[in-house]
Amino acid sequence: MTVSMLTRILKPSLTYRQFIGGKRPGVMFFPGYMSAMTGTKSEALEEWCRINDHSFISFDYRGTGSSPGPIGSLKDWVDDASDIFRLTSGPQILVGSSMGAFMMLHTANKYSDRVKGMVGVAPGFTFVDFIEKVVQSRHLDAPAPPSSLLNDVSEMNLFPNSDSIYKLSCPLHVMHGTNDASIPWELSFNVFNNQFDSNGFSSSFTVCKGKEHRLSTPEDISMLLNIVDYVVNLDVKEQSRKQKL
Repeated sequence: MTVSMLTRILKPSLTYRQFIGGKRPGVMFFPGYMSAMTGTKSEALEEWCRINDHSFISFDYRGTGSSPGPIGSLKDWVDDASDIFRLTSGPQILVGSSMGAFMMLHTANKYSDRVKGMVGVAPGFTFVDFIEKVVQSRHLDAPAPPSSLLNDVSEMNLFPNSDSIYKLSCPLHVMHGTNDASIPWELSFNVFNNQFDSNGFSSSFTVCKGKEHRLSTPEDISMLLNIVDYVVNLDVKEQSRKQKL
C-alpha cells in the first residue's frame, strides 16, 4: 500500500492511496463518518482492483485518518472528495460507505459525465439530517461532531424534504443490514425507492438480514465485491457496445 499526499493551495493537504490499473472503469471509495482509507472495505476494494487491473483511489477527509486538519465543514469534505476525484481519469465507479454515500452523490452530481455507476454501503443519503440528530441526541452510536462540521450544512442537504428528488446519471446499487442501529435500512430504502429518479438506469437494493452498520465481515465484503464486479462489468460491456457502433 502506497500512501501519497495531495498538497493544495490555501487548503489542508490530503492523504490518499492510489493504484493505476490498465482497465476501465476505475473505482473510487468514499469512507464513512470519522472512518479512514485504511478500513476493511477500502483495503478489500483496492485488492480487488489490483487483481483485476482496474484503477483504485481512496482518501482521508481533512482532519480525519492521516490527513492533517482542521476538520472544517461538511462542505469542505465534499470539496476534498472533488479534489481527489480530479486525480482520476476516465470513467469511474463510486463506492460510498455510510456518510461516504452522501459524498458519492455530491461527486456524481459534479462529474456526471465520468461517473458510470454507484454502490452505497449502509448509505447515509440523508447525512445532513443524521449529523444534526447526533448533535441533538448523544445516544446515537457516532462520535460527537465538531461544531465547524455544521457550518452551512443546510445547503449541502440533497434531500431537504420528502418531495426532494435526486436524478440519477448512472446505475445505483445499495446493500444495507436489517440490524443497522446507526442508519435504519428502512430509511435508506425509502429514499432509494421514493426520492431517486432512475432516469432509465437499472438499480437495486439488497437487504442483508441480521447485518449491522459496518458490513465488514468476510461475508459482507464478498457481497460488496460481487456488487462492484457487476457494476464494473456493466460499464465494460457498455464501452464495448459503443466501440462496435
